[in-house]
Amino acid sequence: AVRDGTGNLAISLTSSPRAIEWNKGAWVLALTDFPRSTAMLDYQLAHSDDVASRNEALSLLSARPRDGAATRAIAAESHAERFWGLRARAVQLLAIYAADSVARSSVARSSVARSAVIAAVRDPDSRVRQSAVAALASFSGSDTDSLLTSEVRGDASPIVRGFALASYIKVAGDSALPLAREVMLQTWWHDVLRAPAMTVLKGMQSEAARELYQKYAKQ
Repeated sequence: AVRDGTGNLAISLTSSPRAIEWNKGAWVLALTDFPRSTAMLDYQLAHSDDVASRNEALSLLSARPRDGAATRAIAAESHAERFWGLRARAVQLLAIYAADSVARSSVARSSVARSAVIAAVRDPDSRVRQSAVAALASFSGSDTDSLLTSEVRGDASPIVRGFALASYIKVAGDSALPLAREVMLQTWWHDVLRAPAMTVLKGMQSEAARELYQKYAKQ
């Protein structure tokens, strides 16, 4: 029974539940504090037939960057999820493992996150690939440089190529400018290829970067 806005409910179970989905479909406007274990959220993420429920599980797992099981669950979602929007979000969330100092100190967690982001660069949906090349800027290294260079030159989507170029400039600095000059000569609808790079170039301090920015800022 509910009295004065609060109530209690007890249910006898023969074993521990694998998952509990609260407010499935998010039809009820409510604020709730409903703690669940990582194992339960992992099961919810992998088995729920409701997008809102899987998104909730993603959000709650992402608040546990130092939990290896949470890392693995998000990484798995980045390629197993059937809705492109949640695959893209999972990829974006994996970047927290490069930003969080304690999470980054764990080779295992960082490796799982990095590998999942790299794999997402081959996703069939360009919107997921866009998230992947953007997230790669958080995982610097020679292999990242090589992969981003390949994406700048070869991805089928000019939008993905533009975001890959922006990430490459972030991780490589002035060393990326020769490729940037070459690629930014190309003209695309709504400037989708140049625009992400321009945002990065605008914040750089080198004279070469400022000159390249000014060349296209005037157009």
